[in-house]
Amino acid sequence: PVLNLTPIFEQLAILPSLPWKASPKVGHVRGTIRDESGALVDTGTVGIERIADGTSPAIGRVSVTTASDGNGYYGGVDLAPGSFKITILPVSQPAYAAACTFDVTAGAVTTFNIVIDRDAPGGSVSADPSAIWPPDGRMVTVTLTADLTDIGTGIDSVSFRVLDEYGAVEPAIESFTASGEAALRVSRTLELEASRRGDDLDGRTYTIDAVVKDRACNVTTRRTTVTIEHDR
Repeated sequence: PVLNLTPIFEQLAILPSLPWKASPKVGHVRGTIRDESGALVDTGTVGIERIADGTSPAIGRVSVTTASDGNGYYGGVDLAPGSFKITILPVSQPAYAAACTFDVTAGAVTTFNIVIDRDAPGGSVSADPSAIWPPDGRMVTVTLTADLTDIGTGIDSVSFRVLDEYGAVEPAIESFTASGEAALRVSRTLELEASRRGDDLDGRTYTIDAVVKDRACNVTTRRTTVTIEHDR
């Protein structure tokens, strides 16, 4: 036999530049959806919508309507960069607008899994002492106790804020990062000034909020007060 020593391809093949890879302009999202029982949402209608931020993207989709498959999987392609929200309409169930949002980055696929959770966290917060006497200007240690619950995705975080009736004293309180607990007790201490104006007949009021977020980004606020009494 005669050997053909001439290569079929003498030159190296140069890969063409693919603009959608070399200089991407749009992004994508994928994820799964589960209902309150943990079951995968099959054939649920999924609305993906960009959150208005005052800009008008030159390229990319700002809204998509699709559906989840039998594995609860959904996806959206060629989305304009920015923040997006999702609304889900499971079969024979009310619509659910997810409180959590996600960001789309050009050239990337964002994974955004959803567990339907329609209930905000519950519970209470108390202060000890809740009334301080006498108003002699000293700093008094106050203990906050927040007893919290969440029947859905569980508690994600607890933050605190203090509002002084006089707008003078607003101490920072360390926040708490949770791990999806269904029930949780959080304690914190802070220092409050035991003083009030002489003409403040109902005493000086410090309002303390516990802001509780669950893992579905539902937020609730529980409130208590501490009063620097005018008299006894």
